[in-house]
Amino acid sequence: MVTTPCDREILTHYYVCPLPFPRETDDLAERVAEFVRLGLLRVRSEPNVYGSNIEANHDALRVYMDALGKVPLPVQQWVIP
Repeated sequence: MVTTPCDREILTHYYVCPLPFPRETDDLAERVAEFVRLGLLRVRSEPNVYGSNIEANHDALRVYMDALGKVPLPVQQWVIP
C-alpha cells in the first residue's frame, strides 16, 4: 500500500527515471520489495546501463500516476478569525 510521502517519491522516481533511487532510506529495500509484490515495480534480470535493477511496471502505475496528477496543489489562504 502506498501510504507515505516517501512511498510516493519512490514510485514517482521509478515511473519517470531509469536511475537507481538517489536516497538510501532505512526501509527502502523493504518498500521496494512490497511494491514489487504489489506489481507496481519489477526486478530486472540484469541491471540497466545506469546500474538499476528496478523498473516501473508502467501499465500498473499509470492509473495511480494519472490520479496523483489530478490532485490540485494546496493554495495558501489566510484564515481570519
